[in-house]
Amino acid sequence: MPISPFLMPKTVVSFGLVVTLAACGGSSTGGGTNPSASFADIAAGGLALADEIATIPYTDPTTLPAQGSASYDGFIGVDVGNAATVAGDLTLNANFGSDQVSGSASNFFDEAENAYGGTLDITQGTVDRGADTRFDFTFTADLTGDLTDTDGAVIEVDADIEGDFTGTDYQYVEGFVSGTATVDGEPAFFDGEFVGER
Repeated sequence: MPISPFLMPKTVVSFGLVVTLAACGGSSTGGGTNPSASFADIAAGGLALADEIATIPYTDPTTLPAQGSASYDGFIGVDVGNAATVAGDLTLNANFGSDQVSGSASNFFDEAENAYGGTLDITQGTVDRGADTRFDFTFTADLTGDLTDTDGAVIEVDADIEGDFTGTDYQYVEGFVSGTATVDGEPAFFDGEFVGER
């Protein structure tokens, strides 16, 4: 079952993947220089952050600064078709002077706590200052790269992220991942969610 069953109307990210999968481990800040240690860590951290921002309105994109930048650390969780459910640490950088978004996702684990090598790159990201956050996303970007499981199987990812800044001071980011993955030559859906904070 995809972890983003609400890719219908736009709604606040619930990090639905981790609601039933979070183990009793503690949370982690994720990303940056403090990588998460396990799927359970990522699940707990993602759920806690999603709960924290659940009632906070999206940032009006017209109020974003005209200069400067912001960096966000957080979590990403995705279903890879029927092959696996994986979660990792997310780093996202917003350059407000050029209205560009970039970053990466790495340190992936699956539900069985198997680690995955590789990094997914966030590229070609753009900020839409005219977006109506009731219906549109404030930023979009490509999410591409390869992940390798412990048996050497390669997951080739070709996906998009769509998201928003959240809070009066754009303290958070949240959104969705959708696209495709090729798992040892077989196509699969690649769908999920992400959350992050400054």
